[in-house]
Amino acid sequence: MRKQLVVGALTVFFSFTSAINAQEQSLDSVNVQVKKKQNTLNEQFETLVEKANSWQSYKIIDRAKLGSYQRNVIDSLQSIKSKIQAQQDIINGHEEEVKKLNEKISELENNLEKTQNEKDSVNFLGFLLPKSTYSLMMWSFLLVLACLLFFYVYKYVNGSAITKKSLQDLRELQEEYENYRKSAIEREQKVRRQLQDEINKHR
Repeated sequence: MRKQLVVGALTVFFSFTSAINAQEQSLDSVNVQVKKKQNTLNEQFETLVEKANSWQSYKIIDRAKLGSYQRNVIDSLQSIKSKIQAQQDIINGHEEEVKKLNEKISELENNLEKTQNEKDSVNFLGFLLPKSTYSLMMWSFLLVLACLLFFYVYKYVNGSAITKKSLQDLRELQEEYENYRKSAIEREQKVRRQLQDEINKHR
């Protein structure tokens, strides 16, 4: 039983470490990709405006180019949504893992209480240890696991904050695109009316 306790504690320890590293890498990857998408769209928008024909203080943007930019924005939004959903799935999986780890800690605590009721000397990995020393070792394991749990929960909360920030960035990008699209349509309609007025004046 005592050997099982040690093996169980080590297993939980390595599970925590692996889960935390995986979440950090995944969150960093999503955040970097979102920023890259935003930078690419901004560059495309600036290029679209720079290459557009000018008329007085207005920019006349080709419909085909505008449509291409719109498709790029939609594709980017879909890509970001997919990555955010994948990240949310990872977070949900980590919540379940936290629950299992808590159950494992409770099991270790129960087993530790049983060992404290045994004889004063305990055979630990071939060494005869006083019961007080053995108990101290087990509680040290539990303390380390508790610290890891706290650290894992902190990382989980931080990951949730990053996910919320990504969702907010996505909403802002959608709003920016809608505002730009409406503004572009209004400018195009205004330019057409002005051109028509000029044509009518010279008839």
